[in-house]
Amino acid sequence: MEIFNLSYLYILLLRMHTIYCIKTLGSRF
Repeated sequence: MEIFNLSYLYILLLRMHTIYCIKTLGSRF
């Protein structure tokens, strides 16, 4: 159960990071 939560947190963090990068690139150009 803990492993599942850890992987879920990792995916959520990765998604947030991707959205942040897209927003940064979008505002730059």
